[in-house]
Amino acid sequence: MISIADRSRAIRNTFGLNTQQDLADVLGCSLGKIKAYEQGTTKRFKPADIMILKEKYNLNQEWLEFGTGEMILTSSQKLLKDIEDMSFALNENISSYVKEIVPLLPYASQAYLEQVIQKLKEFKKLSE
Repeated sequence: MISIADRSRAIRNTFGLNTQQDLADVLGCSLGKIKAYEQGTTKRFKPADIMILKEKYNLNQEWLEFGTGEMILTSSQKLLKDIEDMSFALNENISSYVKEIVPLLPYASQAYLEQVIQKLKEFKKLSE
């Protein structure tokens, strides 16, 4: 497990954020908040910060929250996470179907994963 201080520094180094203020600007927060992350006085990223970093830099939520797993998701990994996240918003039958197929999806092509996401979006519209 990687400490929050090391995760914060890794984000800055990987994405060319040379100063703590650069990361604060990305997150729209105070410099003090970034200092707390990098000094380890804050033990976890705030949920809003996780969402921003996840979306802006394609970072793995598990890595952001717990310091485990890969830092950056590949496009296929991101699509898989999107499929899992979308399944929670759907009715129980579709959600259980998605849970059954998710273990098979890492072997699917990116085009197929995009089709699955499109279908889930259509199901979601129908269920609203």
